[in-house]
Amino acid sequence: MQRTRTRFFDSVLATLASPAGPGSDRLRAGDLSGARAVFEAELARDPDGLGALNDLAVSYFLDGHADAARRLLDEVVAKGDLAHQQAALVNLGELYAGEGYVSAAQAYLETARGLDPARPEPWYALALLADSRGDLERARAFLREALGDDEPSLLGAPVV
Repeated sequence: MQRTRTRFFDSVLATLASPAGPGSDRLRAGDLSGARAVFEAELARDPDGLGALNDLAVSYFLDGHADAARRLLDEVVAKGDLAHQQAALVNLGELYAGEGYVSAAQAYLETARGLDPARPEPWYALALLADSRGDLERARAFLREALGDDEPSLLGAPVV
C-alpha cells in the first residue's frame, strides 16, 4: 500500500446513512460527543441499525478514532444492503485517504462507485482525492460525473 500524506484530510466528505435527525444535526454542528450519544441510543433501540452504525463510525473518525471507525465500517460493509455498503466504503476511502494511504483510498472509492454509479458521493470523494494529488483534470471529470450529464453548471457557473 502506498502511504503519502496529503492535504486531503482538510476536506473530508463524510457520508451519513441514517435519516436526517438529531444525530446528523449534531454531527454537522461539530458536536461529536452529542452525535455519538444519539447514534448509540439508536443502536440500543435497534442493534441492527446499520445507518446509525455507519454514522457512529463517522463520528469516531472525525474525532480521531480511526481504528474504532474502521471496525464499525467493516461491519456495515459485511452486513449492509447496497446503500449502506456504499456509504461505508466511501467513508473507508475517506479514512484511508486521511491517513495517507492513497492507493487504498482509491480502491475503496472505486469499489463504492461501482456499486451504484448514479450516486454522487463516491464521485465527489474521488474528485477530492484527485484534487489532493494535484490531478485537476481527473478531479473535474469526477465532479462532472457527480453532477450528472444533465447538470451543466453548479449555481450557474460553468463546470470546467
